[in-house]
Amino acid sequence: MESHLSAGAVVTPPDGMYLGTLLPVEGHPSVSIMSVYGTGRLAPGCYLVDARYSRHGQPLAGPFDDVRYAMAAWNASFTYQQQQLPHRRLAFMAADALMFDMVTLLNAGVIQMGRKSRVDDMVKLEGGQGLVIGDHVHIASFCHIGIGGGITILEEGSSFASGAKVHSGSNMPDAPSCSATAPADQQRSERLVTRICKNATIYAGAQIKAGVTVGESARVAMGAVVLEDVEPFTLVAGVPAVVKGSYKKAAQ
Repeated sequence: MESHLSAGAVVTPPDGMYLGTLLPVEGHPSVSIMSVYGTGRLAPGCYLVDARYSRHGQPLAGPFDDVRYAMAAWNASFTYQQQQLPHRRLAFMAADALMFDMVTLLNAGVIQMGRKSRVDDMVKLEGGQGLVIGDHVHIASFCHIGIGGGITILEEGSSFASGAKVHSGSNMPDAPSCSATAPADQQRSERLVTRICKNATIYAGAQIKAGVTVGESARVAMGAVVLEDVEPFTLVAGVPAVVKGSYKKAAQ
C-alpha cells in the first residue's frame, strides 16, 4: 500500500503495517498524521510523519492515542523550534526531550528527537540524509552520531556511552580527495542506513560502521569496532568485534 503525503512524497509502509487515515497538518504540507490500525512493526495509534518517512521508515513521533494528541505534540514542537536559532531547529523535538546547549548540529532540519530523550554537552549530531533519535534515547558527552551523512536511526531506549561513534557514510578512498570541503567533482561518497535497534547499548569508545544494524538489546563493549550486523541480545567485543556472549535469557 502506498499513500501520498504531498506532491512527490510517497509513504511505503513497513512490512505487515496497515494504514488508516492520512491527514495533512494544516500549514505544514510536508507533515501528516498517519493512523495505524494493524501492524507488524509499529504499535497501533496515530503517528506524525513527513516527506522523509519513505526514506528512513520512521515516523517523526508516536504513537498517540488520538489525532488530537498527535496534533498537540506537533504544535508544541513547532512552537519551541521557532524560538531556536535557525541552525538549531530540528524537524521534530518532543516537549520533554532534553538537548544541552553545547551540542554541535549539522543539517539540523532533518534531525528528530523523541520523548524523554537526552543529548549531553559536547556531542556532535550529523543530520545527513536523516537522523532519528527515538524515545528514551541517551547520548552521552563526546559521542559523534551520523558520521558520513547517510541515514542514522537510533531506536527507542538505545544508549550511547561517552565517546561512542556511529557512522552512516564515508568519503571513498579512491576519490581524488577525502576532504568534506573539497570540490564536489573531487569527492565520491557512500551514504548508507545505520540502525541501532531498541534498547541496544554502545559502550564508551566503540565504533559502528556505516550500514550496520545493531540488534535489539545487543551490547557493544567498550572500544569495540563493529564491522558487521550484530544479532539481538548478544554481546560483541574486540577489533573487529566478535560475539562474546548472550543476553537473551536475562532480557526475557
